[in-house]
Amino acid sequence: MSDIFDQEALLDRVDNDMEFLAETVAMLEEDGPDLLAQIREAIEAGDGEALAVAAHTYKGMVANFCADSTVAAALRLEMMGKGGDLTGAHDALAILEDLGSRLARALQELLQDKT
Repeated sequence: MSDIFDQEALLDRVDNDMEFLAETVAMLEEDGPDLLAQIREAIEAGDGEALAVAAHTYKGMVANFCADSTVAAALRLEMMGKGGDLTGAHDALAILEDLGSRLARALQELLQDKT
């Protein structure tokens, strides 16, 4: 399947309820881009507090999918925001966006395979 998330842990987390998983994936697809936009805007504005909040929220969302690398990338941005040092934040955001995109695709593949 994919190395972007732990499929076995995810299916266990949702008790193999594919309908519930599909609803959760839909929320990610709906809210994820807005949160990434908030992260981008916070970086552009140099607003560490807003960056920390948006990255924390995104981190919580992707954590539901047992996506450790995506969680770690969001955590990195959250910590940058909390520390007030946004050096490298654009690069960190590019990584998070890539991982988020890969996660969304992999989740869609899982849903297609299981339905």
